Amino acid sequence: YKVRTLQCSTIQKGLHIVTYHEIVDDADQARLSSSGVPSIFTSQKNFFSHLEFYKNNFRCVTLSTGLTQLRENGHFEEPVIAICFDDGLRSVLDVIDKLAAAELRPALFLSAKVLNNRTVLNVHKELFSQKSLLDLQKCRQISNSAKKREKAKSPREPTGDWDKYYLRTADIKMLIETNQIDGVGGHTRDHISLADLSEDAQREQIRGDFEELGKAFGLNLKYFSFPFGKLDRMSWRSEFLAGGLGVPVFQCNGGINKAWPRAGDFLRIGVGNESETKLTELLKLQWTR
Repeated sequence: YKVRTLQCSTIQKGLHIVTYHEIVDDADQARLSSSGVPSIFTSQKNFFSHLEFYKNNFRCVTLSTGLTQLRENGHFEEPVIAICFDDGLRSVLDVIDKLAAAELRPALFLSAKVLNNRTVLNVHKELFSQKSLLDLQKCRQISNSAKKREKAKSPREPTGDWDKYYLRTADIKMLIETNQIDGVGGHTRDHISLADLSEDAQREQIRGDFEELGKAFGLNLKYFSFPFGKLDRMSWRSEFLAGGLGVPVFQCNGGINKAWPRAGDFLRIGVGNESETKLTELLKLQWTR
C-alpha cells in the first residue's frame, strides 16, 4: 500500500495553537543543528519571520481569548493563532517585545521542579551542554584540545547558574503583572514520560505540579499541557488525572481546533527551526477536530 500525505492548498480555518521552546542566537543555531541535540530550539531569524507570517496570515489572539471564542461561537470563520512557550526557558525574554508587537502574548507552561528545586530538566541537559560549550568557545577560554574533550561528553551537566537557562518565579510574576503573558500552565513536575508510571506517581507529576505552581501564581495558573508530542508518553490515567484539574488540557501532537472538544484535549502544533516555507507546509498539513 502507498500512504499519501494530504496537504491543503491554504491554511484552514480554526484555532491553531503553536508551541515553542528555546530561542537561540542566529550564530548558535547552525552548530546546534549539527550537534544532534533535540530539535526544541528556533533561531531568532526564523522566529521573527514566523511572527511576521502569523501577522499576515492569521488573526492573532491570546490563548485565553481563542478558547473563549471557541466556546462561545463553536467555530471560527478564519485562521486564528495563539502561541505558547513550554518548559519556562529564559530565552522568551529576548523576544517578548516582538511578541507584543505581533499581538501574540504567550502562555507559559512550567514544571515545578525547575522553579522550586532550581535544577535543569533532563530533557534540556544536552541542549544546554552544547550552549555552554559555545559560550566558552566564544570567550576563547578553552584550548583546541579541551574543545575536543568537551564535545566528547554527551551529555554533561551544563555550566553556569540555574537561572541562566530558566525563568525565575519573580521573572514570571513580573511578566504577569506587566500583562506581557497570558497566564501560565502546568507541564508535569519533572517533564518525564507518564505512560509507565503508577497512578500515584502520575498524580504527583500532574496534580502535585499543579498544586506547587498554584502556590506561586494563584488564579494566573489557567492551563495544563502534557509534555512531549506523542500519545505513547501518556495513558488513560494521565487523561483522567489531568481532567480533574478543572482547567483546559492540551497535547502537542499537532492539529487544529475547530470546535470545543466533547472529550479529550486541545490540540497544539510543535514548531522548531523551520524556515517560513517549511512552516507554511507544516501548518497546511495539520489535521482538524
